[in-house]
Amino acid sequence: MNNEDMFNLLVQRIVDEVIKRLNNRPKTALVCFTGAAIGYTNGLKAMEKLRKDGWQLKVLVTDSSKQVLDLDKIKKALDVDQVYTNENVFELKEFVKTADEVILPTLTINTAAKIAHGIADTPVLTTISQAIMSGKSFVCAIDGADPDDEVRAKLGMGKVPAGYRKVLRDNLATLGTFGWTLCAAADLYEVCAEKKVSECAAPEAAAPKAAEPAPAAPVSAPVEGDVIVSHIISRKDLMTRKGQKVVKVRKDAIITAFAAEAAEEFGMKLVRE
Repeated sequence: MNNEDMFNLLVQRIVDEVIKRLNNRPKTALVCFTGAAIGYTNGLKAMEKLRKDGWQLKVLVTDSSKQVLDLDKIKKALDVDQVYTNENVFELKEFVKTADEVILPTLTINTAAKIAHGIADTPVLTTISQAIMSGKSFVCAIDGADPDDEVRAKLGMGKVPAGYRKVLRDNLATLGTFGWTLCAAADLYEVCAEKKVSECAAPEAAAPKAAEPAPAAPVSAPVEGDVIVSHIISRKDLMTRKGQKVVKVRKDAIITAFAAEAAEEFGMKLVRE
């Protein structure tokens, strides 16, 4: 073996070792909770699964979330010693620069509106704005900011005037134009972990815990006539319509990857109305 061959072999070994270490490096994410209660339970469970997968997480919360969410529960579930706030978010500057993703497990209508319109009037929003401008990858569960969310309707907030509903839908659509991945909180883990739903099913997930009773059957998404009016179409929405060959959704609906997968699996055709 001549010197050139030895050099090339050494370079290849170095490249292989670098790739190996990169593949084994735990993924990192800045997890930002806003004050949305809708979708919070599913969002927190998703982040807990990522933590168990070995992800390194730093948690940032808005002032409103401190009033609505249980921060001690978040710290325990995600095994973090500290939750960052507007007061000390500057300490995350270096972490955000190297983080693989920014994840919003909860999103309020107010936060969605501000981000969509480039408003960064708090240190937390400034951090998000800087992450957007630096090209960070964002994944966001939009349940709490979706005017068509079924839980919102059950809470008596489903009679949104058409004009206001359009404003809220447009804000979410704008986030999508930023390159954000928008999803239902129930699909958040699968989206972040880039796994199919079937790959993530666990025995304990099949049956609801006694502390958090669930309905015997999945609840259908809101429907007007025969059209699903939810802004975001999830796998769950289609599971409740097995057997239907054609499922109509809104013209501007966001069809998640898992919904598209379910449609193919169930032999459904999704038609925009």
